[in-house]
Amino acid sequence: ALMSAPDILFGSLDTSMQFAGKGFDWEAVRSTLSGNGKLQITDFKLTTLDLMPKLAKTLSAVGALGGFTVPDNLATRSFDTVKGSMRVANGKIYSDDLKLWGPDVELLGKAVLGLDQSLHFDGTVVLLGQLANALGKPAAFLKNPQGHIELPLAIRGTVTQPQIDVSEQHLINLV
Repeated sequence: ALMSAPDILFGSLDTSMQFAGKGFDWEAVRSTLSGNGKLQITDFKLTTLDLMPKLAKTLSAVGALGGFTVPDNLATRSFDTVKGSMRVANGKIYSDDLKLWGPDVELLGKAVLGLDQSLHFDGTVVLLGQLANALGKPAAFLKNPQGHIELPLAIRGTVTQPQIDVSEQHLINLV
């Protein structure tokens, strides 16, 4: 009921949160709301976040330089769980340990979600296991000592129109 943008976020919420606020309308509540807690959303779907197609496109461009190919199914991967602690103050939700994950892919970072739908995320997308290995031996230079591929990214904008910036410069520097 608090979301003013319907059909954006779906899932099963498991949470422990405490909030306080005052006012008779949403604007007053939004500006006075404060609190903290933890959340986990399973069967998660964020309809406006097209991170994996953007990541696949960026990696494919770098793959052309580095001599590796990106698996066709990378663009269709998605996150199915989100977890993190949060605090609410000044009309914003802050998380310093936000984690989204799905099969062989994780998104880790810090996020600020405004109750006005503004969005600010800085973090890393991590390709794991079979997905990291699917890029083949020519992409070995992208792997960290654990065999994962970590790529910095930022998401800005709004919940309904996020702008995703995968650090192409980081990839080019690795190549």
